[in-house]
Amino acid sequence: MHRITHIAKSRQRYERVPALWPDGSPRMILAKETPDGERIYRAATYPDKSRPLPDEVCESCGLPILVGTAYKWFQPGFQDADRKSRHEGCPDWHPWELSDEIEALWLHAIYLAKEGIAVSNDLQEVFDILQAYGLHLFRLGYNQLVSARLLNANNSIKKARQDRILSVAAMLEAKSIEILDFVREFDVEEQPCGACFGKGTRYSMRGPVTCIVCGGAALVPFSFETWRDSLAGSELMGIPS
Repeated sequence: MHRITHIAKSRQRYERVPALWPDGSPRMILAKETPDGERIYRAATYPDKSRPLPDEVCESCGLPILVGTAYKWFQPGFQDADRKSRHEGCPDWHPWELSDEIEALWLHAIYLAKEGIAVSNDLQEVFDILQAYGLHLFRLGYNQLVSARLLNANNSIKKARQDRILSVAAMLEAKSIEILDFVREFDVEEQPCGACFGKGTRYSMRGPVTCIVCGGAALVPFSFETWRDSLAGSELMGIPS
């Protein structure tokens, strides 16, 4: 996951130009070292103060980040053009905007499913969203499984990564099955609570529940809005710990 850098006061930015050796060849600096020990270099640059750049624009509110203003940024690539900035007071980036790891992709899928469910107007629409979500998780898990099998785990670092990928793939498959089973087995019962004559506000999904009004074990009328709103905070829409 990319690290967010917080800056108390922004400074004037300048265009960066290549740093050259006396013979005119570019200076190279170490950019990173891969787990295999391979070193990756990039051309060194320095700010040319004769070429000031305009203020950065906040991704969130669209306003310029003026000199002296607190802001935050992260850079997903090596180029300065890849840099993404926001005012310090604007919302942070979502996890899936900072990383392409499978957990971040899973969180993004949950976010989209919850957003769709929140504006749904009937059961079938919710079921369609859940089914699409479950199938999406199944595909993510399958892709992870393929990636793990293709990974040449010839050292401890790669072996640990392979084990982690396999673990997440198993969780994705289990969650997708759980969601698809939930859609297939869902059954709305509209029998009122016999103890308090239907004054309870609980609903039934797969069997008797405890009425929160009288404490009796009985089925109470189904409320779509209550069920829909509670679904977002249920374990069904979460990531197993």
